[in-house]
Order: sequence, then C-alpha cells, then structure tokens
Amino acid sequence: MPKILNIGVARLFNLDRYEHTKISVNVEPGENPGTMLREIQSLIEDLNPACPVEDYQIRDARAILAKPENKEDPFGYSHEDAQKVLDQYEAWQAKRNAAYARLDEMGAAPTVEDIDNTPVS
Repeated sequence: MPKILNIGVARLFNLDRYEHTKISVNVEPGENPGTMLREIQSLIEDLNPACPVEDYQIRDARAILAKPENKEDPFGYSHEDAQKVLDQYEAWQAKRNAAYARLDEMGAAPTVEDIDNTPVS
C-alpha cells in the first residue's frame, strides 16, 4: 500500500469584477489523513475572501443605523435590514478570523495567489 506523504487542498475563489484569489494548504498527514483532509477543506472554506455583502451595503447600513430609528430612509431600508447586513458581514469576519487562528495553531500561513499564479502580499 502506498504511503501518503503530503495532503494538499487548493480553492479558487471568484471575487467578481474579474478578480480571483487562490488559497492552498499543504500538510504532512498525521495518523488520520481523511480527518486531516476534512479539516483542511473546512479551513479553506472558512478563509473565503468573498464578502457576502458589498462595501456599499456595509457603508449604507452603518449610515442607516447612525440615524434615529423613526427617521425615514429614502431607499426604504429599515434599521432591521441594516442590522442584518452588518450581522452577515460580522459573521463572515468572525469565521475568517477563526480560520486564521486555526492556521496559526497549525504553524502555517495560506498561500494566496492571483489567477496567474503570482504570489499576493
């Protein structure tokens, strides 16, 4: 039976506007390569650089929440809608930060490359 020397997982994330980011993780497998592979796949998914909400939505949501609740928004967004946008954004950030902390615990850093495989700093 062949021995597994290395497990590598890479994922290309589409960031829209013709932008992509590739994240890859390579590790030496421990006693349970299948468990390690699932952990790496989960880790890469949690590092997803594509924010679930657009910058303008975050900016608008913050502006709406800065106004008194009884003040009418010209676009019809409520404080509740604005809070949902910020909650999505904060959950995405928390998930990414937790994934980076898991990477730090493993003693590794992700390799992030542009679509043409040039490293991004």
